[in-house]
Amino acid sequence: MKKKIIIFTSSGGGGHTAATQALIAYLGSTYDIIYRDMFVDVLKLYIIPKKYTCNDLYNDALKRGHILFINILKYMCRFIFILIHPLNVWLIKRAIAPHNPDALISVIPLSNKATLAVAKELNIPFFLIPTDFDPRAYFYEIKKATYEKFYIARVIDDPKIDAYIYATGIRRSNVLNTGFIIRPEFFTPKDPIELKKKFHIPEKVPVVMIMLGAAGSVNMYKIARELHKLNMPCHFIFCAGRHSGILSKINSLKLPSYVSLTVLGFTQEIAELLSTADIYVTKPGPNSISEALQMNVPMIIATFGRILSWEKYNVNYVVQQSYGVRADSVHDIYREIKHLLESPKELASLREHLQIRKRENLQNNLLDALAHIMR
Repeated sequence: MKKKIIIFTSSGGGGHTAATQALIAYLGSTYDIIYRDMFVDVLKLYIIPKKYTCNDLYNDALKRGHILFINILKYMCRFIFILIHPLNVWLIKRAIAPHNPDALISVIPLSNKATLAVAKELNIPFFLIPTDFDPRAYFYEIKKATYEKFYIARVIDDPKIDAYIYATGIRRSNVLNTGFIIRPEFFTPKDPIELKKKFHIPEKVPVVMIMLGAAGSVNMYKIARELHKLNMPCHFIFCAGRHSGILSKINSLKLPSYVSLTVLGFTQEIAELLSTADIYVTKPGPNSISEALQMNVPMIIATFGRILSWEKYNVNYVVQQSYGVRADSVHDIYREIKHLLESPKELASLREHLQIRKRENLQNNLLDALAHIMR
């Protein structure tokens, strides 16, 4: 009989869901995986009962670009989770009791102090896997973490991040190297020529892919409006995520004949599309950045002047490692696209830095980590 693992996840943003899907893909044949949305299924954090959740609020704020509001909300949430800690522990215990799990995994922030308390009480392993490069929100209020069955995934090689991890008090032997958790399709070889045929993308022009998160963003249309200024052939792939209302607006734009478009809503074909791209315009989210890192696609990180506080590290990392550039406005994005298309040597240099980057065997790392944890 397979050992049973419960994954605590969230539909707030797209990264936690993507990481959960990846874990199921890598571990599902070896373990019995059950996943629960911590904030909806367990804590039942509804703004409007049974209709509008805290995850919906977060996603709507992202879609509308209300970054300042989310940064302020972070501090309110931290205070709330301090107050509800005993209730959080009780609700987690109630949620997992019917399943009698052999281990717990969390890919979400804020509630992990309570999850650790439950794991310790039940004497089962707890594996905390951050889905952000900067993991501090995942360790909130965790101090002197001496429980021998508490493990943390090391998703990025950086002494600064290691310091955040070890500040929890965890045993160094319980920090397990995994690499960032992305889905298997980003590791499989792709044929860009065949995929360009599949998606009706012209073969001999540069391809720029633009995706601003699974929730989408109103800024995508603003970027598309700038394209009439471009004075060279180019194909643009717009992935609007769940912001489907913007698709017709982009398609209705009158652009120069040498600029062509592929406009999509939410899609599971990101890996295939990304393999055709020469440049990737994306937000500072760690999941999108990690996917581009794996597929060696130079990035333009679009901040629009404000960054989620826990994503500031991501921008600095990409720029400092010469994997991409930063753009703080719609005009900056257009300017950087134009500059990189007109500077093939600079674009090639960014791609070269990506290609020589150290790589992890994610599947082997995860299976080895779980075998160690579940021994």
